This record gives sequence, structure tokens and C-alpha cells, in this order.
Amino acid sequence: MMSRSRCRPPVSIAMAVSACVVLLPGSVTGQSVLSAYGFGTPLEPLNARALALGGVGMGLPGTALAPQDPSASADLVLPAVVFTSQTTWHETTESGQLFSSTSSRFPAIGVMYPVERIGTVSVSFAGVLDQNWSASQQRLLTLEGSGTQARVTDSFESEGGVSALRVGVARRLAPSLAVGASVGTYLGNVERRFTRSFDSLEVETTVPEFRTGGAWDYTGFIASLGATVDLPQVARISASYSFGGDLRASPTSATDGAGITLGMPSEFRLGGSALLSDQLALSAGIFYADYAGAGESLDDVDGAAVLRFGAGAEWSGASVLGKRSALRFGYRAGDLPFHRADDPQVSESALVGGFGMNLMETEANVIARLDLALEKGSRDSGSVAEDFWRLSVSLRVSGF
Repeated sequence: MMSRSRCRPPVSIAMAVSACVVLLPGSVTGQSVLSAYGFGTPLEPLNARALALGGVGMGLPGTALAPQDPSASADLVLPAVVFTSQTTWHETTESGQLFSSTSSRFPAIGVMYPVERIGTVSVSFAGVLDQNWSASQQRLLTLEGSGTQARVTDSFESEGGVSALRVGVARRLAPSLAVGASVGTYLGNVERRFTRSFDSLEVETTVPEFRTGGAWDYTGFIASLGATVDLPQVARISASYSFGGDLRASPTSATDGAGITLGMPSEFRLGGSALLSDQLALSAGIFYADYAGAGESLDDVDGAAVLRFGAGAEWSGASVLGKRSALRFGYRAGDLPFHRADDPQVSESALVGGFGMNLMETEANVIARLDLALEKGSRDSGSVAEDFWRLSVSLRVSGF
């Protein structure tokens, strides 16, 4: 049950985050119910191919615009534009009730350009944290003065999230070694609104809705370093380190509330691929980040260390409509960073199938490529269980 102090201005973002935890359970919609925990659900800036191969996206064959792997674009020959879109279908079970929702987003978009004597220069814009959700709950409230009870509906809405704009450079230093680095800034905003409406029949008069809320803008510095080691025709191994820095949420001029600074964790990624033949490759990777410090800024919410792993296989010997294609299969499992203080850490796992097709190519280069990934996953926080299907579509166009 929500306390009165959390329903009156001024509103701080930490208070809004805490209020969402005590407001649940109830009718909930949005990208994911679990986006309401802490500062949201992390968004990986992965393309459909990386998702289909286990969702870590490190050390994959070929070149790619990969914010999580700054060295992945080192061997780029032609300039390229890449974007990814996702549609997710959720089914959430909480307190014996089933809720369904659908959401769409564009998790990553970017440009890569090879520059002589420098390497590949890239600019990317990708999601970091998803904070889109809404929740409502009906309950009885004792009215001050009269002592009578009236049925009220409390609603909480959150719209927005955190993204990152990065500029990177990747360069091959030797036939077996490539390095990369990127710097950027956090961007984005979130608007959160609380509304309490009264049943006019029970209070025998018209009571206006109570509304409060605010909006916050996000800023902060982010940087990444990465390296790739190649064993030609045998294997590739990549590692990266990302400095999270401070994520600052500042209230807009119309918001009568305080801001907050969240210490984003450093992220470590390690992955690789092995070529079993000219047409078959296996890949695997791990990801680690510790959000325990980030949770200290929040009430009723804990942050925790996150460890994820994924693996996949790619067979590139297929042909569809006369065009070279690839079939992929992967699996991933791990944790989410935020959870209710009285619940265990949220776990997540997914099976993924994928498909890729060269839409246009020359003898030496792929000009246009389409990649698809379909995930069947689940999340469990103890009090909330969520099943989802997610379709990701990536398009890469080169040579402009």
C-alpha cells in the first residue's frame, strides 16, 4: 500500500522509483513489469545476429557496429548504416492474475566509416535502460474527517528511458590484433505521473482527481575499450571494458523535486568464436556488472551483481531465393540488476532462433544484409513471472 507521503509533491525520482515498488501488485502494462524495478531494465545494444548467437555479441566473425565491442568494426571496407528494431509480446503472472502487453522499440542505430590511416570511425545511438511501464491498483481509503471509506484507483505511469550516444574508433594494429575505443554521453528523459481517482458514488459527491509527478533529464559520461585477437581460419577472441560513470537525473524546470546521481557500474565482456568449417561457427560469451552500489540510492529496491552467459551456432551454407543466407541458434541466461528488497534477484533465460540473408552483394562485399532473431524467454522474480516472445530485425546497408 502506498503511503500518503509518496503521493504529494514535491516528487523526487528516488521517491517515484520506490513508490512503484509498493504500488505493485495490480494491473500492470508496459515494455516489462520488471522495468518498474529500480531504474529500469537494461537494454543491450545488440543487432539481430548477436542476439541469435547468445546475446553477448563478442568475438563474432566479420565486422559489426557493436557499442559493446568497440573493436568489432576494425576491418570495415565500405561505409555502412545499421539499425535494429524490436517488437516484444509479454505475458505476466502476478498474484494469480495474467496480464498481456506488446511493445516496440529501436534499440540501436549507427554509422560506420573507414578513414585512411585512422581506422573505422563510428557513431551510434543505443538504448541503456528501459523505463516504460504503467501500474494501477484499486483499494479502500479512509477519508479524513468523515471516517468513511471510499474506493480509489491509484495509477502510476512512467514514460522514457536512458540512451547513450557514442563516437568510436577501431583500428587493426596487426594481422592478429585489433583495438577500439569509444566515448559518449548518456541522454534521455523520464516522465512519471501518479493519479488517484475516487468512486463518486461511494463518496456521494464529485471528488477531483489528485495528480502529481515530474520529469527528469539524463546526462553523464560513458567510455569503452576493446580488443580482438584473431587466429586466422581458426578462432577469434574479443574482450571489452566499459566505464559506466555517473548517471545524473536532473529535474526539468517544471518539476518541483530533487534530482539523483546513480553510479553506473563498469561492465566486463569476454567472448569468442571458433570456426569448425568454412560454413559452421560456434560462439560463446560472458558479461559481468555489479549494480549493488546503484541500489543504495533507492528505497525498497536492491541492486545486485549481474552475470550473464550465452552461446550459439551459425551455419552460413544456406541459400534462400538464390541469395546466400545463414541459420542461427542460441541460448542465454543470467540476471537483472534490480529487484524488490524482499524478493530474490530476477533471473532471465531465452532460446533464440535466427536467420540472415545477403540482399545485395558483389564478388567482394555485401552491400545490403537483413538479419532476424526470434527469442522465446522467461523472467522470474519470485513474486512476478514473465514470459515473452521478441522479434528483432536488423538491416545493414553499405557502400553509400
